[in-house]
Formats: sequence, C-alpha cells, structure tokens
Amino acid sequence: GEKTVSKYEYDFSIFLRENGFEYNKTYYRNIYYKNLDNEYAGNMNCDYCIDFSGNLVYIELAGILGNKKYQNAYRNNTPINSKSKELYRQSLNRKREIFEKNNLNYYILLPDEMNVENYKNIIEYEMSKAA
Repeated sequence: GEKTVSKYEYDFSIFLRENGFEYNKTYYRNIYYKNLDNEYAGNMNCDYCIDFSGNLVYIELAGILGNKKYQNAYRNNTPINSKSKELYRQSLNRKREIFEKNNLNYYILLPDEMNVENYKNIIEYEMSKAA
C-alpha cells in the first residue's frame, strides 16, 4: 500500500524496510504540515516520519534539486534561475521554518546526501538518542 513518486523515495523506503522499519507502524509517509503546525493551512506534506520509540523524526528528500548548482543555492539561500526550482527551494525553506518553529526533529536531505551510508548514520544516531 505504500506509494513512492521518485527513485529516491523508493530507495529510502527499501532501506527502511531492510533495517527493520514497517510502513504505517514505525514509519509513515506524506504527513501534512498542517498537522504539524496549527498556523499552516496549505497542502504541503513531509515525505517521511520515522518513529524511534516515541521520538519522531521527519525526513524530506529534496530530489528535485538534482544538480550541484541547485543544491548549493538551497544551502546558501540564493535564488535559482529556474522558476519551478526556485519555488521548490522556497517551499523547502518554508518546511524548515515549520520544523524549527515547532521544535521538531528533522532532516532535509539533498541528492548528494541521499546514500545508504548517510541513512545508516541518521538511523544509528536517532536510535542512540531514543535508547
């Protein structure tokens, strides 16, 4: 019943399952930001919420910012010349603001951070905090 819309999401879901997480039990998909922030009324959703023994961690996979130039623009908070990529960059900033405003634990991962080694580091770190 899980639906992924990108190779990044597919790979991340496979990684989670291979590491003992279960869809709709210990990780969840497409969590609406309006459920995280009572002042936000839009339709943005977060890709993943992982439950580490009651400690929730939100994960955004920002695969749309595929090339290095776009990733650097997000990291440096500089505009992108592509209208669609710039709108996406702004929505990522808005998501980060919602996470921070609501004191939520989160990761916004860019394509150069989406790899098994980084995923393992995140899981190990979050599991050690939950222990």
